[in-house]
Amino acid sequence: GKVTSPLAAFSFGGQAEGISVDELTYLHLRAGRTAQGRNLDPARFLIDRDEGGRAASVRIMRGTRFAPGDALGTVNAQAHTHLIVGPYGHQHNAIRLGLRNFSDGVPPRIDHVSLLDSAGRPLSAREEGRVLVPRAGGGVQVVVEAWDQVDGNLPRRRLGLHRVGYQVLGADGRPVPGFEQPAMQLDFSRMPADPGAVKLAYAADSGITVHGAARTRFLYVASNRVRGDEAAVDAWQPGALPPGDYIVRAHGEDAAGNRATGSTDLPVRILP
Repeated sequence: GKVTSPLAAFSFGGQAEGISVDELTYLHLRAGRTAQGRNLDPARFLIDRDEGGRAASVRIMRGTRFAPGDALGTVNAQAHTHLIVGPYGHQHNAIRLGLRNFSDGVPPRIDHVSLLDSAGRPLSAREEGRVLVPRAGGGVQVVVEAWDQVDGNLPRRRLGLHRVGYQVLGADGRPVPGFEQPAMQLDFSRMPADPGAVKLAYAADSGITVHGAARTRFLYVASNRVRGDEAAVDAWQPGALPPGDYIVRAHGEDAAGNRATGSTDLPVRILP
């Protein structure tokens, strides 16, 4: 690749430091420097220094070329590197590069399905093992806790899903009208430009350890819509169904098309 940006190295010394080469951006590294701060390649990297002689920034001349295997930098305190493909706001899925030795035959895992009322409060009351759902009240949020892995991941490594949705079935397991097919409301094939979409796709208790969470958790609000150009609050409307027993079934897929397994079904009872 060839360096095309006049600011190919950015955020010097910060956690989000990185370097861009053509349409590839590598994030969370010390651009052009070893872990001890030495210049990896003075012919390519110019390290500017302050009055005290301390490194202050890194510059790379436009037109500089890098071949596969050339060093771009070293991993910084974040202990991992993000590979971003495409210009800001129009990134592609880096998996499409066909990375060597990358494969994904591991299905996503659904750990839990829960419901929240329109105010975000959990519906926890049960009767005969079924969550009690009021017919009125502005709709119900369907929250799915799920995670994924690819071949070779460490057991503790948890990744997000590519598509998440839900379906409502009768007590006999047959879909109710309007849910003949799962409603795949969350689809990360193409992300909306709305920065608020993150808080629509993920429930409040989601988090990753690098940002202070005790453990990595993906809690998807499967009833909201985040897909393509859409980013909107939505809800399941139990009032459209007669009182009785039903099943809320969670669905999920990863980018390779593996379908989620695990605790997919939540028995519910719609109250009169």
